[in-house]
Amino acid sequence: MYRKNSSPLVEVLESRMLMSAAAAPSVADAAPVLAPLTANRAASQRTTTLLGISKHRSNLGQPLKFTITVKSAKGAPTPAGTVQLIDNGTTVAGAGAELTLTLSPKGRVAYAFQVGNIAVYAGVHTFTALYTSTNSLFASISKPVTILVKIPKLHRAADGLGTATIQNGHGAAITDGQSATVLYTGFLQSNAEIFDYATAASHGPDAPSSLTFTVNADPEEVINGFDRGVRGMKVGETRIVAIPAALGYGAFGTGDGSVPPNADLLFIIKLLSIT
Repeated sequence: MYRKNSSPLVEVLESRMLMSAAAAPSVADAAPVLAPLTANRAASQRTTTLLGISKHRSNLGQPLKFTITVKSAKGAPTPAGTVQLIDNGTTVAGAGAELTLTLSPKGRVAYAFQVGNIAVYAGVHTFTALYTSTNSLFASISKPVTILVKIPKLHRAADGLGTATIQNGHGAAITDGQSATVLYTGFLQSNAEIFDYATAASHGPDAPSSLTFTVNADPEEVINGFDRGVRGMKVGETRIVAIPAALGYGAFGTGDGSVPPNADLLFIIKLLSIT
């Protein structure tokens, strides 16, 4: 038994289905329209990272200032996020922590590699800056920048302690029994790894970012090579001090793994004040 008006109903539905099928665009038809839209959106999210440096040749211990600028396309948001510096394929780090810089509201950031901070060891270094976005923009990496850092000639004592002045100071030289306030950056000579630096120990705005100790105290307040290396320095002087293991942490190292046993060390030291 047929329902009332069954045939006309079927005919109407079939007509609608056919009309809908004919009106719907195919994927092939849509592709030419979507492709430019996708490409334009991708272009608007791209960024360009620029890396600048204060000098391409330097002596160990001299400041090196890096500036990073991240640019976005016209009409796109200002870049926001962080930047990491890559040195010879490895992320720059110091005292076990990677160096991560936060962009300013204008998409810029600067860092000075110098005594008291993470510094650059001797050798040929190829740097790039890697931008990581915290908004809708894409990440980007800068073109490489190459620099050469040299170790100046060291004056060696009979026991192997080496010193060289990078920046002259002024006034009277520090003597035994006086207190020295210094900035410092310490490297392992074997692999150029930074195991300690002054500002790494700073926690909060009121924490000291320098080290104060008495020269030739009894008992010594710092390792013997560091103590001897500071003797004779003047305020404002920056000095390189190469310390053989016997005058450093010896056969045992630091115990926490930051300085291994029998490690030769190299410090960059700046004398801030004498009391």
